[in-house]
Formats: sequence, C-alpha cells, structure tokens
Amino acid sequence: MIFNFSLYGFLKNQRYFEPFIVLAFIDKGLTFFWIGLLIGIREVATNVMEIPTGAMADTMGRRYSMIASHLAYIAAFICLGYFEQFEMMAGAMVLFSIGEAFRTGTHKAMIFSWLKANNKLDQKKHVYGYTRSWSKMGTAVGALIAAGLLLVTERYDYVFYVSAIPMLFGIVNFLCYPSCVESPKTAPSRVLKQGDCRHAPLSEGEGKKSVGQVVKTLWMGIKHAATHKKLRALLVEDVTFEGMFKATKDYLQPILQSAALAMPVGGVMWLSEANETQKTIVLVAVVYAVLSVFASFASRKAAKFSDGFEDDSKATKAIWLLCFVSFVMVTVGSFVGWYFAIAAGFVAVAIFQNLWRPLMISRIAEHVDDETMATVLSVESQGKTMLTAVLAPMIGFAVDYVGKMNGDLQYLPIAGLGLIVCVWFCLKKRDDAKTQTEEVLEVAVEA
Repeated sequence: MIFNFSLYGFLKNQRYFEPFIVLAFIDKGLTFFWIGLLIGIREVATNVMEIPTGAMADTMGRRYSMIASHLAYIAAFICLGYFEQFEMMAGAMVLFSIGEAFRTGTHKAMIFSWLKANNKLDQKKHVYGYTRSWSKMGTAVGALIAAGLLLVTERYDYVFYVSAIPMLFGIVNFLCYPSCVESPKTAPSRVLKQGDCRHAPLSEGEGKKSVGQVVKTLWMGIKHAATHKKLRALLVEDVTFEGMFKATKDYLQPILQSAALAMPVGGVMWLSEANETQKTIVLVAVVYAVLSVFASFASRKAAKFSDGFEDDSKATKAIWLLCFVSFVMVTVGSFVGWYFAIAAGFVAVAIFQNLWRPLMISRIAEHVDDETMATVLSVESQGKTMLTAVLAPMIGFAVDYVGKMNGDLQYLPIAGLGLIVCVWFCLKKRDDAKTQTEEVLEVAVEA
C-alpha cells in the first residue's frame, strides 16, 4: 500500500499548470489583485464545503470521495484552459474547490487507518513523510513536462488540458485501495476484526449511512477541535503557517520572470537567442524541478529532523526561525533589487514547509481518534483555506499598489507579513504536547 499511497501523491502533483498558473493568469490579462481574488474565491468555496465533505468521507466512504474529487479536478482544469472571462474562471475555481474539499484531510486519514490496521501507527511520521516526498517528485517531473509542452506550443491553455490525464490514472489507483482505509463506520466489520486489508475489494455493499450520521460525525469533529486546548493551539499555528504560505507561494513565478531578464546566458547558445517567454519557461521549470527535489528530500527527512530536537514543539520553533531568516533575505533582496535573492528566500520557505507539514500532521493526529480523523483534518484545512481567502486578495492589492510606486519594492509586503508572523510564533510560549493516550490516562486517574 505504500506504493499506492506514493503513486497517489505523484499523480496528484502532475498539475502541469501549477508552476505557471500566475503567469497564465497574467497572460489572460489579470492583475495580482484579480488573481488574488480568484484564489480567494477558490478558498471560500472550499471553505464552505470542506468540513461536510470530510464528514461524508468518514461516514459514506473515503475512496469514493477521492474519486469524486478527481472528477471535479478534471472539469476544473478543462474550464481553466478554455475560458478567459473572469466570471467563467471563477466558476472553474469553484469546480477546483469541490475537488479540494473532497480530497483534503481524507487521504491522510486513509493512510493513518491503514497504519492502524497493520499495527504501524508508530511509523506515521516516517510513512507520511515518505509518501509526501513522492508528491514532490511528481511536482519536479511535472514542471519539466510542462516546460517541454510550453516550449513547443508557447500556449498556457495546453498545460491545463493535459493536467486532466493523470487524474484519470489516479481514479484507477483508488480502485485498488483496500477496505481498511475507510473510517471504522464504513469499513466492513470482518476487515476490522481480522486487521488484514491487503486483498479487500472496493465495494462490499456495506456502510450506507444516513444524513443524521453525517451531521453527528461533523459535530464531533468540530467540537473536538474547538474544545481540546492543545489540539486547538496546534491547529491555529498550523493554519497560520499554511495559510500564509499558500497565499504567497505562487509569487515565485513572476519573481523568476523578472530574474529571467537578468539571467546570464552567455555561452549558452540556445538561451542567448531565446525570447523572454522562453527564458522564463526554462528558469521557472528548472527552479521548480530543483525545488521539488529538495522538498521531496525535506519531506522524507522530516521525522529525522524532528528527532534531533528534545520534542516536536522545539522542532517547529526551529522551522519558524529558518523561515524568519528566509524572509529577511526577501526583504534585503527587495531593497537592493536582487531578484535571485528574493527567489531564493521564497524557495527556502517552500522547502521548510515540507519539513513542517509531516511534523504538524503527526502532532495533530496524536490528539484525534481514527473515527473523526478526516473531519478534524478538514477543520484544519478549512482554517487554512479561510485565511488564504482573506490574505490572497489583500496581498495581491498590496503588491499591485507598492509595485506602482516602486517596482523594486513590489514584493516587500509579502516579506513584511512573513517577518511579523515568524517573530510572533518564535516568541510565543508553548507547552509540550501530550498524546491522546496520556490525556485519557489522566482523565481515568482523576475519575
């Protein structure tokens, strides 16, 4: 199953438009504000549907939820490539959000359910980090494929269309998933008793649940996230990091476009004769491919990174410090006009995010039972999308506004936001997290 989990991540990240999505939107005539608004629409729509779909995944079937997610992705990619009107692109973003809503939190819950069924739950950081590393390898391969496609066609719409193909293969992969990846509410009782899920078929005709059970699962997940003090603190910290990262990460593309103009190409015969678009495509593809390889390595080594600290809370504080240094680099690069330094700062934050994600998901999982795992992770994802929806258009407006006054300082608002958030969480006092088992024992003793 590790192969299937890894294959899912690899195929999911074959989104050939992703390294070029901001450039594609700019090519359609959008400003950073309108691009941020599109991102905000996507996040708000995801926010509305995310927790209910997480609860549906826990009660009606996680595998079918993932298949529905990929079908929505296919429709969204086709629409994003075909339409140029803002209203139609906004509709495509809503389709994209449906895919995100059914996916986020659900696959992680499937991994943890499989680990529990096979008595490997103690390996969750290692397994999740390993499978996530293959997601990043998928991004690296996808960036190179996208570059080849764009160099041949010089049309951004094609990268949207071709991105639908890996989603079809992803659906086939889900048909091979065993029954034990489902929530205990939907997995057949015989599978749960045996603890063996290697050869269980996709559909057993069991697990059909009522709307009332969906609502009950939804309420349990929200209540647990809201009333559990340590879980709530972890969710706030994770949402802040991920929301800030998600709202700003794609600005790397126009930064690289600016850097491409100053790129030394002497001695490289083809690049010396290439136009601005071709230079940008090459630089973006190379940087995203290299970034994805480093991100893959970081994700795979996330568990080892956290093991080097006294506890996981100190490991996350170290990541905040590393991100602070990266945003200082962006700030300095903005003032002196070094676009490669600005890009290096963004790349560093993206790498550190891949240390952050497996670590935080593992910490959150320690406070959540398997029955509501997808729901609580969807609560986390909903908080992230809500923050991104607010930040994306605000940052887009700030970047446009500062850019009109001084183009060299265009990306300074992003650096300022990053520095403020990093300082806050570096100075914030935190307690070491206790596992769910420890808390249950404490309650039992008190009783």
